[in-house]
Amino acid sequence: MNHNPFARIHKSLILLALTAMFFSAFGGSSASVAFAQENASPDGLSALALVAGVDLHAANIEITPPDTTITNTFYVNDDIDIALTIANNGDTASGVFDVYFAVHADGAVPDTTCGGFNSAAWDYYVQAPSIDASTAETLTNQYWYVTVFANTLASGDYQVTAFVDSGCEVTETDENNNVFTTATFTINPAPVAAPANDDFANAEEIMAFPFTDTLDPRGATREATDPTDLSCKPTNDLLDAGLATVWYHYTPATDQNLVLDTIGSGYDTFIAVFESGSPLRFVDCNDDIDTSGSNRQSILPIKLTGGIQYYFMIAQFSVDETSDGVTALAASNNLTFNINGGYEISGNVGSSGATLSYFDGFAKTVTSGNDGRYTIIVPSGWSGTVTPSKPGYYFSPVSRTYSNVTTNLTGQNYILRTPPADFNGDGKTDVAVFRPSQGRWWVKDQFSVVYGMNGDIPVPGDYNGDGKIDIAVFRPSTGRWWVKDQFSVVYGMNGDIPVPGDYNGDGKTDIAVFRPSQGRWWVKDQFSVVYGMNGDIPVPGDYNGDGKTDIAVFRPSQGRWWVKDQFSVVYGMNGDIPVVGDYNKDGKTDIAVFRPSQGRWWVKDQYSVVYGMNGDIPVPGDYNGDGKTDVAVFRPSQGRWWVKDQFSVVYGINGDFPLPVRDTNGDGDPYR
Repeated sequence: MNHNPFARIHKSLILLALTAMFFSAFGGSSASVAFAQENASPDGLSALALVAGVDLHAANIEITPPDTTITNTFYVNDDIDIALTIANNGDTASGVFDVYFAVHADGAVPDTTCGGFNSAAWDYYVQAPSIDASTAETLTNQYWYVTVFANTLASGDYQVTAFVDSGCEVTETDENNNVFTTATFTINPAPVAAPANDDFANAEEIMAFPFTDTLDPRGATREATDPTDLSCKPTNDLLDAGLATVWYHYTPATDQNLVLDTIGSGYDTFIAVFESGSPLRFVDCNDDIDTSGSNRQSILPIKLTGGIQYYFMIAQFSVDETSDGVTALAASNNLTFNINGGYEISGNVGSSGATLSYFDGFAKTVTSGNDGRYTIIVPSGWSGTVTPSKPGYYFSPVSRTYSNVTTNLTGQNYILRTPPADFNGDGKTDVAVFRPSQGRWWVKDQFSVVYGMNGDIPVPGDYNGDGKIDIAVFRPSTGRWWVKDQFSVVYGMNGDIPVPGDYNGDGKTDIAVFRPSQGRWWVKDQFSVVYGMNGDIPVPGDYNGDGKTDIAVFRPSQGRWWVKDQFSVVYGMNGDIPVVGDYNKDGKTDIAVFRPSQGRWWVKDQYSVVYGMNGDIPVPGDYNGDGKTDVAVFRPSQGRWWVKDQFSVVYGINGDFPLPVRDTNGDGDPYR
């Protein structure tokens, strides 16, 4: 800290050389003053003749040098010395003259007419005793000065005027022979003492939380040794104009989750956390609560390890403007630092780089790690919703809602859903076909490979949970499943309908069959259950959005859907083809049918649209990766794909099985 706001600092403001007589007192002031005569220049003063060789009898009074600007630095509460040099030009004078020192706002026009002195035009003035020129005597190197205690003056631009008024009592050709000159100067806001924890060496120790500290940071500084490499700064550099820092330190006895923030501060702030050591080891930081820049205060949820000493560096920008051009948030000159306890919400989203969004007074996000794991730290008692997202991917459940969190919550997992027929894991359904006559798979712009034989039913799915659809077939003649580069297993028998899905919510496709003759579902290593009857079409899907595939059937004879343990509803008619999917991106499977006789799609509670014609095979999927199931058809007679509002392309020939497609009656042919 370079300034002591309580010390009175005498500054040389102005010196004048006038023809004058001795005076020993003064009158009239709107502030505290002191006045004295000395035989030498006051400390720190130097002679500056603003008025020289003035003849009070002369008709024309000249002032040399002209008005000037004082470049000294003055602060509110400083003492300002106004000094006067007295000299006699050898002339004999008579009459009485008034001498004034006055301070007024820069640009004000004071009254200096003969015999007049309008004190209302001045912020501060001192009137010396009148000078009787008839008793003039020669004075050499005599200094007179007045000390203005400027504590009554606000910061701003001012002028000081030295003024000699003839009072119209001297015989003159012009009765307005008043002598005055001015000097311009500035009074700056009073300096503020540096906070006690301005420097790293004086970091304030935090003993417990909740913790709140509010201070005036205007006197804070930035040390040359303050860390500068901070990842939360857009330029990765702390050295911004107007920056200053204060420090705190804390050593938790055990592992702790904390939420640090500067909410309530009047400044653009940021928070940085370091582990003790030489040099300090950077842990984490936050610049703005809102990354769009609409909220310039900071918040940082963080997990601390017991027994390690941590340092918290709180930085703030100048009161006038931040380095990135954002005006200070308030004029209250306060910096507030808060620490509160927090709790963990943690789990796995099944993919790296997924964003989990939530709201805690302000919108916030965290990103999953390379292993798919994430941790969110929220304040005690937090209520809100966490929503995962990643372009081109589905998550189940779509979100999780919490109320009054008062403990750590682990195992808050989400299942990453791969779009149908997404063979390269880009989050989009690929155009692909299986050619039974060759046992060959064709995936557009990617590959073709022989895997399977005529009579096999294609059952693509994500069997290893890597976010990519795997090539797989079910061979009815042997009841065997073949998953390329992974495994083969017998599960089912001739006549069974394969119904792969994620029935336990672990993010992997499970092997499962529906046996029409019994109306029974079999899910490998999990369960079997009777649900449906011969003639029903199995339509498994996640109808409640819990991340697990639900058992469900469509009964063409009634046009009725049955979803186990949930509901049944009539939607459709005999001859309709069920086309389940998530058409509105709410994380739930929607009931939908394609009516070949009309080429019309019907999506319950959403819309109906004509797209296709009799003989087309519906191939719903997410072809643009927006998270919504798109309406699409494959026309065998042309080998052409049509995806509504997107594209059409020829890929395949008559007799190919378009993917995704499901054999609904177990005969190995999606056309029947």
